[in-house]
Amino acid sequence: MSAGKLDVGGIEYLETADGRLVFYDVNANSNLRPSVAQVFGFDPFERVVDYLVREIRRTARPVPRTAAL
Repeated sequence: MSAGKLDVGGIEYLETADGRLVFYDVNANSNLRPSVAQVFGFDPFERVVDYLVREIRRTARPVPRTAAL
């Protein structure tokens, strides 16, 4: 992820019978399915949104006020 300069993304992989991890896809977004939330016991999208909101608040620049039209 850091090599691709991605803050958020999805990495898909399989574990082989001998324990090796085989990576086959890296995405700047994710295609998580509802079953993922059921398996892990939490909704991963909520964590992604929480992270993005924190980053926006941390890095946002104030918007200058303009005169009313």
